[in-house]
Amino acid sequence: MITLNDLCQGVKGAFSDSIICFDRKEVPPGIILPKSWEQFGLSLEVSPVYPQGWRSFSNEFPSVIALFNDSLLGTVLLLGDKVELLYVFHDASGFYYYVGGMPIEGGGIENGEFKNLPGRLQDFYREVHDGYTFYPARSMGPQSLSDQSRVSNLVDEEDDSFAETGLQCFQTAAGTLLR
Repeated sequence: MITLNDLCQGVKGAFSDSIICFDRKEVPPGIILPKSWEQFGLSLEVSPVYPQGWRSFSNEFPSVIALFNDSLLGTVLLLGDKVELLYVFHDASGFYYYVGGMPIEGGGIENGEFKNLPGRLQDFYREVHDGYTFYPARSMGPQSLSDQSRVSNLVDEEDDSFAETGLQCFQTAAGTLLR
């Protein structure tokens, strides 16, 4: 049987390079969280807490919502180079994690390829996360805006015009999906 101590020790071991906040009271002064992130934590007795913004994307990410309902134990705040929300899951193989970046606002919308993403994906980046990926691979989900790139930047051909409109924005275990 899993205990709350097992959960906390598992997270601490996997993310020893980050400051880990298991509760809102542990967040240092000056760290401003999106309103949807203010309630987070781990619990074995109540339903797990995750940003409510996910609910409006149940058609786009039905398997993620199903995974939340089946295997999510809760969320934890990670403070390191970035402020991220850690999703802690458990199955027969043990603990596993997904990491979501802070929703973008202001300048993040103006930069890079954001304007080229489909409207609902833009909504996801604004309302839920700037990327949501499996840890440690940082794959199997929409990549953060800083990890996206033009396919033409990855092509070794002199004439890369055929790849000008391709955008690497979603990483899976089978490869990269393009827009």
